[in-house]
Amino acid sequence: MATPNPKPPRPALTFLRVFCRPDLFDELAGDLEEQYRSRYRRMGALPAGLLLWKDVLLFLRPWVIRRGPFPELTPYSSIMWKNHVRTAARHMRRHKVVTGINILGLGIGIATALLALLFIQDERAFDAFHEQADRLYRVRTDLQNAEGRQWRFPGVAWPVSPIIRDEYPTVEHIVRMLDHDDEVRLGNERFHERVFVAEDGFFELFSFEMIQGSASTALAEPYTAVITQAAAQRLFGTSDVVGRTIMLQDSVAHILTAVVADPPRRSSIDFDILVSYSTWDAGNTEAPEDHWLDLNMYAFLLVRDDADITALRTRLSGLYEDHAGKMLADIGYEATARLEPLRSVYMRSEAGNPFGPSSDVRYLYLLGCIGALMLLVAVINFINLATARSAERAREVGVRKAVGATRSPIIQQFMSEALLMVFVALGLGWGMAALGLPYFNHLTQKALPAGALVTPEFMALGLLVGLAVGVLSGLYPAIVLSRHHPARVLKGGGQGQPGGRTLRRTLVVGQYGLACVLMVSTLVGAKQIDFMRSTDTGFQRENVLVIDAWRVPSWTLFDALPVLRKRLGGHPGVEWMTGTSAVPGRDGWRSILVFPEGRESDDGLTLEFIASDAGFVPTFGLQMLAGRNFDLDRPADADESILINASAVSAMGYESPEDAVGRFVRAPNRNAQGTIVGVVDDYHHHGLQEHIQPIIYGVKPHPRFVAIRTRGEVPALVSEAERVWSDTFPGYDFDYFFLDEDYDRQYMTETRLTQVFMTFAVLSIFVSCLGLFGLSAYTISRRTKEIGVRKVLGATRSQIVGTVSREFLLLVVVAFALAVPVSWILVNSWLASFANRTDVGAGVYALTAVLAVSVALLTVGYHALRAANLDPARSLKYE
Repeated sequence: MATPNPKPPRPALTFLRVFCRPDLFDELAGDLEEQYRSRYRRMGALPAGLLLWKDVLLFLRPWVIRRGPFPELTPYSSIMWKNHVRTAARHMRRHKVVTGINILGLGIGIATALLALLFIQDERAFDAFHEQADRLYRVRTDLQNAEGRQWRFPGVAWPVSPIIRDEYPTVEHIVRMLDHDDEVRLGNERFHERVFVAEDGFFELFSFEMIQGSASTALAEPYTAVITQAAAQRLFGTSDVVGRTIMLQDSVAHILTAVVADPPRRSSIDFDILVSYSTWDAGNTEAPEDHWLDLNMYAFLLVRDDADITALRTRLSGLYEDHAGKMLADIGYEATARLEPLRSVYMRSEAGNPFGPSSDVRYLYLLGCIGALMLLVAVINFINLATARSAERAREVGVRKAVGATRSPIIQQFMSEALLMVFVALGLGWGMAALGLPYFNHLTQKALPAGALVTPEFMALGLLVGLAVGVLSGLYPAIVLSRHHPARVLKGGGQGQPGGRTLRRTLVVGQYGLACVLMVSTLVGAKQIDFMRSTDTGFQRENVLVIDAWRVPSWTLFDALPVLRKRLGGHPGVEWMTGTSAVPGRDGWRSILVFPEGRESDDGLTLEFIASDAGFVPTFGLQMLAGRNFDLDRPADADESILINASAVSAMGYESPEDAVGRFVRAPNRNAQGTIVGVVDDYHHHGLQEHIQPIIYGVKPHPRFVAIRTRGEVPALVSEAERVWSDTFPGYDFDYFFLDEDYDRQYMTETRLTQVFMTFAVLSIFVSCLGLFGLSAYTISRRTKEIGVRKVLGATRSQIVGTVSREFLLLVVVAFALAVPVSWILVNSWLASFANRTDVGAGVYALTAVLAVSVALLTVGYHALRAANLDPARSLKYE
């Protein structure tokens, strides 16, 4: 029968009284009590109490927290709290092993949670420094062809920005930007800086700190530029550079009109130099109004305070249709303009970010879940050990109740013990987090400073986590322990709570089940990475030296390739050489629109274009399926001929490679236009995460890399290549890499993810073993007399070990059985994101089972062997 007028837990309301404004307390406490009674009737005492604590913690808000002096505790309560703390400290000293297990486990869990919180806080803070961040948006373009295939571009067509400026009154300001990958020259020195083109008004939208110059005029005039402090120091050795000149595009002088502070670390727009947009206008006479297919213009806009964002999104979605719908439909495409909040560009945009770093919100969810689960594993340890030892403390509770204590002070005492232990663990966890931060930065590819752990905001967040963990850890054991009936326990009963053993077994199964899921994820991740690295990619990536010529203008490099071929071609270490815009593993020009012969004029398709030459096929060991390769002795190949791969043959609708040879491919981007003279076999130009894409190869003046197939002594060839490079391109650094190592760089994300899983799998197993170690020690100690009897009756050591280990091993086996379907669903969902993937296989589960059982056996075995070696006479005297 339910209590007619249940009282809410006093500690929760006492805590509310401590921090709540006095004028609000009565009203809030009254509401909470009514809510508690309603929940009590519907859910029971425990859920209602937990939800009450949650409601109280949610009131930790600035408008609720009192500003004046905090209430003083009454002498009685003060004495009681001191007594609780003293008792808790004494209990911790008496039970050092259990205390150590709890504090170490909680410390690891809290350290993991703190690092996860730090990561989440850092990710969510991107672009928050802009004063108008909540009104800043980027416009992107979604493109769809007649077959329903979709692409998302971070940019817009050139006419879009002027149309928005003229026809959208809810847009207060719009700024155009271009990615201007260029080199800066000062005298004979060359510097590669992040150079972007930005329209006048850039500093009205974004809150980058201006140090010298005027924000309103800095980008107004042609051939002017703004530089950051760090870039000014690199180039000139001083930040006082307003009025000085830098050379861009090798010979175009630009006057520096302003110096700004370096962009904050958490900015999605990361630049060294901004060139005025009017510079681009002055140097380009071609009108951009018709460039509806060039999506390389970027538009950022500031909406008005009272703008209806939903209405603006709806109207923008029809912009392409209203102004270029017929033209796009004629070539079989639809385009849609989309609005993205600036603060979501870094983490949530599916179109990428050409102006700075980008991330994936899934990593935030993943680390958040791992942090919470690690904390949960540690809390389970605490609850398990506390409830297991309830029998030991039953007599203490019975005595206290017999002399008049109610449940409330007993709960307060046990909660005090839990909170004291948790706050000691909180200090330990903070230290562990600081020590583990460099490794965590390595895992997540972040640069989180150690100082971020001790900011006031983060410390307040950490204390809140500690308080929540303390309540979660201590509340249930406190309720269980306070239920002991004094008469029964003083007569020797009450040696265990009904259902307590089942709960402990359930929690152990949950702990080990989670550890098994993490182990399976780690093994499958490692297997997939090994599969991607060992699968035949269809080209020869070994023994290929690649010179990265990104500093050299592509026209200059293209003209100098014959000279390089002549000078290096005679070296015995050079087998083949090519100049190309993209070696395998690097992007060519994606989403190039083409219209192959034989298809309708509006039935275009998009594919990837790679600038290459006659050396591309033999350098990478590609196989010709039909036709011929480019020929250095046929200059017309540069203007008239293209190669395609086998996937392009299928995409263009030709019956065979032979059928494709001789066909003409028309393309708005004339680099990809020409007659097909040959077809190469498919190979994995990109990582095995992707399907093989259709590719066109053309001899065009856009090389960025010089790839050399080597033989013999590579160090000697590298020295010779560096000497020739320095003679041919004086002033340009010689940067090189080997293709096989660079190709594997594409698997860094998966490698890092596997490392994350492995790290937390090890930690999860360790914390679970700590709990199992403490629980087995206590359980076996309770069975000491039974073990003595068994030995007297003739049981061998192995039989004793088997008897006491069987129970725990059975729990691990059950945990593994439950983890199998869960992990199967999770890892197969992850593998489904790969175009080429391995299978999970029974071996992964067999290895996980062996590891889980072995670790559990080693953990329990110590206590089991110790019990088996005890003298039966001493065991029978044990109490």
